[in-house]
Amino acid sequence: MNDDSVTPMMAQYLEIRARNPGALLFYRMGDFYEMFFDDAVAAAEALDIALTKRGFHQGEPIPMCGVPVHSAEGYLLALAQKLEGMTRNVGMHAGGVLIAPGKLTDFCPLYQQPGSTSAVSQYDKDDVEAIGLVKFDFLGLATLTILELAREMIVKRHKGQENFAFENIPLDDTATYKLFADGRTESVFQFESRGMQGMLKDARPSRLEDLIA
Repeated sequence: MNDDSVTPMMAQYLEIRARNPGALLFYRMGDFYEMFFDDAVAAAEALDIALTKRGFHQGEPIPMCGVPVHSAEGYLLALAQKLEGMTRNVGMHAGGVLIAPGKLTDFCPLYQQPGSTSAVSQYDKDDVEAIGLVKFDFLGLATLTILELAREMIVKRHKGQENFAFENIPLDDTATYKLFADGRTESVFQFESRGMQGMLKDARPSRLEDLIA
């Protein structure tokens, strides 16, 4: 009998799954942690435990598997070890350009992201360097434009600063570090997020070494 009605628990599970597509979800059911759908299939294969099917969703049986509560930690560690080292997702630097002495296909495999017309190397930055290619990251930073606008305003509005240049500001300029320590770093590259501003207020940097990675 294919009863495709969704129970309150399954409705909650599906809602959480929709909000957290990359999470591994467990449900405590008695002495077991239960997993469903793709989570159950992956866990059963990785941990070599029984996969069952119970109930229906959209006309298909629901895959399930259970991990005993008393040994859940061991199962989780075993699952993590199975996943360790696997590729989680494909990433591409928005400004990364790969340079080769000939056709890229002579040096590395390529792929094309869905919806894009650009060819991308399947090797990461370390591997492309190892095979002798060169990778450059070209960044278009609004910070550079802001700096130039600030320089122009200083030159126009402040008498005696006609030859102002940022490179002449000393690296131990107290006023600059005061701005960082107060978290006043809007539009400052790598320091503009709210989290970084909070960190700066806690760290109270007073020298260049406090800011560089």
